[in-house]
Amino acid sequence: MNDNDNKLENVNNSDTPKNTEADNIEKNDITQDAAESKKDLPDGISVAPDDLPEETEPEEEATDITEAPVPSACENTEDKNAEEGEDINGSEGEETSTEEKKPGRTEKKGNPFINFLYDTVEMVAISIGIVILLITFFIRYSPVSGESMTYTINEGDSLLVQIAFYTPKKNDIVILQSPDYDLNKPLIKRVIATGGDTLEINFNSWEVKVNGIVLEEAYVRHNPFEYNPNGDEIPEGVPMSHQDIYNIPQSSFDAETNTFKATVPEGTIFVMGDNRNNSHDSRSSNVGFVDERCVIGKAFFRICPFSDFGTLD
Repeated sequence: MNDNDNKLENVNNSDTPKNTEADNIEKNDITQDAAESKKDLPDGISVAPDDLPEETEPEEEATDITEAPVPSACENTEDKNAEEGEDINGSEGEETSTEEKKPGRTEKKGNPFINFLYDTVEMVAISIGIVILLITFFIRYSPVSGESMTYTINEGDSLLVQIAFYTPKKNDIVILQSPDYDLNKPLIKRVIATGGDTLEINFNSWEVKVNGIVLEEAYVRHNPFEYNPNGDEIPEGVPMSHQDIYNIPQSSFDAETNTFKATVPEGTIFVMGDNRNNSHDSRSSNVGFVDERCVIGKAFFRICPFSDFGTLD
């Protein structure tokens, strides 16, 4: 028994050195491989032998970041943009996109004549509505009755009158009402002076001064009975009518010189007709200085007769 045990121990002892030698050879091979791979690494970097793979394959060169695969979300966006690109760039899809922007537009169906008639009636109705609105709030139609403005404006003429946003000014032709005359009969006259102006009239010479300046009144008809169409020559011996101007308050009338002087009160105007000897105006005490609030508006356009169609001077 002892001999056999000794033999077994010898056998085991003899195997141990062999296994150790094989292990050393394997380790030497790994160390040698590690040393060779270490030569390829940059300076200062070492790799432990245990960390090296048994077999390594050459790695592919890293691709540039711009060549990285696009995320799925970006791919969908690009695909969507690519699909819509035809409409944006004006290709065949343009007509479709235009129609889609006007979903409420529908073509009229039915008889073309009925559609035309309907459109015409609609247009006329809108035009009439606009005219009524203008006449009600901005412009008034006014026919002329009487000869006080002959020949600037004649009896039977039809005028347009501005009634909104108007303030009387010198030389304007106005439509007015006088509380002391006849409220049912509007007057059409020319503004000679406004509030604060000094007025002087010489009835013998027909000369009118406002603030010391003689007015150029080529529009005046001097004598209704001996009218001279070739000029404004004053007929001899025919003075301008002063009516009862001496009864107008805040004024002075000199009967000897046949002159009138006054300062027009603020907020009022002094008016006369162009046909001076056939006009009932501020020279009469029942008209006198006219409150600006009694002015209806300014006559600015003649629509009839058509031979005199146009603006008023």
